[in-house]
Amino acid sequence: NIVFSGGLFQNVTLNNKILESGLFKNIFIPMAPSDSGLSLGAALYVENQFRKRSRTQPFSPFIGPSFEKEEVRELLNQFQLNYTEEKDIAQKSAHLITEGKVVGWFQGKGEHGPRSLGNRSILADPRNPNAKKRINQLLKKREWFMPYAPSIQEEYLHEWVNHVHVSHYMQVA
Repeated sequence: NIVFSGGLFQNVTLNNKILESGLFKNIFIPMAPSDSGLSLGAALYVENQFRKRSRTQPFSPFIGPSFEKEEVRELLNQFQLNYTEEKDIAQKSAHLITEGKVVGWFQGKGEHGPRSLGNRSILADPRNPNAKKRINQLLKKREWFMPYAPSIQEEYLHEWVNHVHVSHYMQVA
C-alpha cells in the first residue's frame, strides 16, 4: 500500500501508469495532493490528536462554501442576467447537452482540490468531438491538450474501464 502526494500526482496519466504497473496492491492519492492540501492535512492531523476516530468513508471534498437559492437569485438579478428556474434541472440540463450546449453545474458545497467533482462542473456532450476544444480554448482559456474526465457510475465501471480503480477524487484516468 502506498500514498502519493505532491503536485506531480495531479497528473492522471502518470497515476494510471503507476496503478497499471502492479507495483502496489493499493494506491491512494488525496483530493488535493499539491500545496493546497497541506493546510487541510495539518488541520486534520491536529484534530486527530484530540479526537481519535476511524474513517470508514473517504474524506468528503465538499467542504467549500454553499449558497442559498435566494443569494444566487439576487446576484443574477444584480447583474441583469437572464435565467429560468426549472422544476427538473437534471432533465433540462441533459436536454441542453444533447443539443450541443455547455452547462455550468452549480450545487451544494464547493469542492476542495483541483478537480470538479460534480458540485462545480462544466458539462458537455462527450460524443461531440468539438466539446473539449470549445471548453478548453473558449471557456477555460487553457491548453488544448488538457484532459477531461468522464463521470461513470461505480456499478458500470467494468463496462468502460480495463483496470478498475475507484477514484473518488478523479486522480486516475
